[in-house]
Amino acid sequence: MNQITLAEAADTYLSWMRDVRKVQGATSYRYGKTLTAFTESMGDRPAGDVTAPEIEAWMNRPRVGGKVGSNGTQRLERAILASMYAYLLKNDLVGRDPTLLVGVPKVRNVQSKALSDEQFVQFWNAELHLDERVMFGLGLFAGLRRGEIMSVTPNSFDLSRHRIDFMVRKGGSQFGVEYGSAVYAIATRLPHLITPEGADVWLGQVADLVTYRRDEKVLTPWDLPASLSVRERYSLTDEWLPDPVVLNKRLTKCLRRIGWDRSQMFHPHALRHTAATNLARAGVPLDVLADVLSHASTDTTRRYLKGGRLGEWLGSL
Repeated sequence: MNQITLAEAADTYLSWMRDVRKVQGATSYRYGKTLTAFTESMGDRPAGDVTAPEIEAWMNRPRVGGKVGSNGTQRLERAILASMYAYLLKNDLVGRDPTLLVGVPKVRNVQSKALSDEQFVQFWNAELHLDERVMFGLGLFAGLRRGEIMSVTPNSFDLSRHRIDFMVRKGGSQFGVEYGSAVYAIATRLPHLITPEGADVWLGQVADLVTYRRDEKVLTPWDLPASLSVRERYSLTDEWLPDPVVLNKRLTKCLRRIGWDRSQMFHPHALRHTAATNLARAGVPLDVLADVLSHASTDTTRRYLKGGRLGEWLGSL
């Protein structure tokens, strides 16, 4: 029962995550890095012999520079170990789960939230460059992730159907991105944010940039190729793909240029939350919205909406 070693347990679990759960990219990188550090620290011993105090001591270990990891880092490490032990327990590879007795540090909730209607209008009506309007719009209307926006290729666009094909999304799914249907859904039901005429303008801008960048490797002209370590972290298979963090930097520069102060700043993931909220407000069913956001489960989609601006909006009806 308890004879599987930590190294064997970690390898078995990570193989299941990659092959069955189809986890890849930054998530796969982080899980692998965390479990490698844990197994190296605990030594070659049975996975079932590890105790909760040992895990807590490992979580509180000094990191680079001698500092203890932040509460958020420790909480993530505990979650990764708990996920592995839950898998091992379910498959009778260990007899108990030591993470159940491990304390979980409290973390202030800093999850991205959807833009308010006022923020949306102010941002979208500002003087944005063509490439900014297209790339930010893919997040704001179609809910693309940062890495997806940065790696989409011009030749994957079907301009006649307002759709992106041949995009491998997080988790390995290959749902087509119907950005035209998404922006029209919002424009039709929430015209105070963007009118149908405004949606037509944006789709024309998408066509202009795609046509201009046709046959280039990526749609965005802002990029520099990611470093080897970044490519490994995000599972970027091609050496010419850009670092997803470039989008953060470009959004920050854009917000400063249009006059937003520090208190108004937001991260690219807020665009995705805004798309999720507004598409739900427009009446898109939860299961369809999960496909739009390329979520494997509607439970994940619910987390985007629970306690956010959608709840406030529904409560005002």
